[in-house]
Amino acid sequence: MVEVRQFEILGTHFVVPTPAEFNEALEIQWGVGLLGAELERARQMVKEHFSGLFLIEVEITPTDAEIDWSNVTQPIAGQDRSNWQVAYGETRVDRFASRWAFFFHCLDANRPISTPLGERRLPRPTPVPPHLAAIEYDIPG
Repeated sequence: MVEVRQFEILGTHFVVPTPAEFNEALEIQWGVGLLGAELERARQMVKEHFSGLFLIEVEITPTDAEIDWSNVTQPIAGQDRSNWQVAYGETRVDRFASRWAFFFHCLDANRPISTPLGERRLPRPTPVPPHLAAIEYDIPG
């Protein structure tokens, strides 16, 4: 196993769902046939779900390093580690430069994330750049 020697955060990007993705999340998480106040509550919960979702791009060296993505997290004071969010849906962006992207739920963009090499500060969030736009988010059910 080749150990990670560098873990650099290249970008933090807020995820804005398309109307179709929003509706898919609504159906998967809340079901169909909702009306009135129940539908509005479900819509609000889906909005909150997406408001804390970010796509983070990193570069890891060496290029053949193996990483345990469950060690990429953001500690929450007073919470057991089992309740912390971790990297989700890791995707290799560039195999030659060892660039990766992953989703992260409930991210506090003002606080660092914890990596196998210690804490890393997050750059200011920006829209998802074109080279990451094709990465698909799997909506949890």
